Amino acid sequence: MPTAWPKFFALALLATLAGVAGCEWFRDAAESRARFFLETLVREPDNHARLNELATPAAGDDPAAVLDGLSTQLAIGYLRARHRQGMALDFAVTAAQHPDPSHRTVRVAVAAHPAGLRLERDDRIRFEVALEMSEEHGWRVTRVSAE
Repeated sequence: MPTAWPKFFALALLATLAGVAGCEWFRDAAESRARFFLETLVREPDNHARLNELATPAAGDDPAAVLDGLSTQLAIGYLRARHRQGMALDFAVTAAQHPDPSHRTVRVAVAAHPAGLRLERDDRIRFEVALEMSEEHGWRVTRVSAE
């Protein structure tokens, strides 16, 4: 029995390292960056440095400049208000399209519900996030539209 412990710890360490490496890889994937941009835009709208790392607004523009239209701005404002009221927000990637190697379109759905309570009906707010690959910066958000 005592000889099994070193093998167990070696496997546990290997699994942990693989998980950390995997998380780092997925963090830079287009789908993860789309979800993370929306989360940051809702939860930390004044974190311009982080938002500018994830999006490509026109030079000198606010990162929110990638929001396409009034309905998108209203949807983001609604989620910010729900977040300030203490509601739990669940961001989930629901689909991704790959029109070509340097462009992605990712659909992200956001559910707002009281913390600890899941609602039965599907009243998620859905967004379509367009991303473009740049050799210098990786995947960057170019447009966000509410569906």
